[in-house]
Amino acid sequence: MGRTVRLAEEGSGRRFAIIVELRLRHPDFSPTHVDRDPAAWRRFADYQLGQLRELLTHYGKIDIVWFDIQWPYADNGPVRVAHPVVRGDVLKMMQLIRTLQPDAIVNDRGTDVYGDFHTPEQRVPETGLPGAWESNLTITNERGYWFKGDQVSSKSPAELVRTLIEIASKGGNLLLNVGPRGDGELIAGEYAALAGIGAWMRRNGESIYGTTRSPFYDLPWGRVTTRGNRLYLHVLDWPADGVLGLPGLKTPIKAAWNLADTTRQAIAPTQRNDEPALLVGMTATDPISSVIVVELGGKPEVKNLLRAREGAALLLPAGRATFEGESVRYNYGRSTRHGGFLENLVSTGDRISWDFTAATPGSYRVSLEYAVQTGREGSSFTVQVDGSAPLRGTTHATAAWEGPLLEVRTNTPGKGEANDNRWTFKSHEVGTVQLVRPGEHRLVVEPEKLAHGYLFFLKSVTLTPATP
Repeated sequence: MGRTVRLAEEGSGRRFAIIVELRLRHPDFSPTHVDRDPAAWRRFADYQLGQLRELLTHYGKIDIVWFDIQWPYADNGPVRVAHPVVRGDVLKMMQLIRTLQPDAIVNDRGTDVYGDFHTPEQRVPETGLPGAWESNLTITNERGYWFKGDQVSSKSPAELVRTLIEIASKGGNLLLNVGPRGDGELIAGEYAALAGIGAWMRRNGESIYGTTRSPFYDLPWGRVTTRGNRLYLHVLDWPADGVLGLPGLKTPIKAAWNLADTTRQAIAPTQRNDEPALLVGMTATDPISSVIVVELGGKPEVKNLLRAREGAALLLPAGRATFEGESVRYNYGRSTRHGGFLENLVSTGDRISWDFTAATPGSYRVSLEYAVQTGREGSSFTVQVDGSAPLRGTTHATAAWEGPLLEVRTNTPGKGEANDNRWTFKSHEVGTVQLVRPGEHRLVVEPEKLAHGYLFFLKSVTLTPATP
């Protein structure tokens, strides 16, 4: 059957991938066999390598090798395999792929430091990921990638299209799963979802295929993809006044039109608050996401600032921070493990900052969302805006857990992803700051005293207009 499918694919222009999983029911498989029964481990490892060799040699050109369940002692992401015996077998596996299918790309699950792309699962990273990556999502609202029954609910076409747009705007790819019955049929919700995505892509595929990530950090109305000197504006929330702002865009606009408009009727550029904008009219052209094409006079250049909207809270996420310090880093997460936070704040010389702009001066309440293990609270920190007198805070314990934060499991058994650590983060309000003028500002967070070796795992800072 596999060879028949492979032959049918040849000449279609499609890429061919194989998905490889460990044979966990193999009689010689056990993670403990690596040390306790080396002969059994060798039989299992040789079996796995033999199965991989068969897949790589009997089905023509393989474009993608996609590992799902990784080997024991191996991890997801560019992480060196801990156990020397297993690492030796993983390196044999990688050598086999590079020898038999040298043009194939390999994902990052259990492939030591040699994976070609990252595979976050059932989530979209907050800022995308460095390098190549794809989010792996199910159409249904179930955790598993297999048939779960006709009664399960599915994501709507609108939700999936908007997720696809988000991923493309962050420079990623979407791997969308279906869970067929034993006869190959899908449930009604999956058919409806695929048909809805297909209909939208037939009208707007140019704005997704072959595009790269958005040059903008933060837009109030939607997301952007790019190709060369062209921007594709995915308008998810149509502006009530018919004026679509492009804050921070420095490259001149040559032309603009609705992608769905085959006549390319021009959309006039204008200015709002001394920044570029478009007169898009009062009516959206697509109920899911209207796409406007903007042709620029050169490579897109954007001055990115997080922007406080009048009367609304401003979120300063960890992924948009500038940080200084020998060990401070942004944790992107790994596979099903949720990242999106700054970690390793272990020195009083560390410094985290955000540049932002606010149109309205006034008082703003400052709150930090962070995680601190119970028993490791009590460190102190400062928050300062524009060099003014700093606010001071002392960390509170937010949750009890053991081990690395990425390995923390959900605190509600049976609900959500197994390794969902987001419940460990809590909000802590530290006081009020005054923005004395409109325009650009800088907020800085610094450790002051470290009580138990680190300050916190920081997810965001929020500025909320104080009630008069």
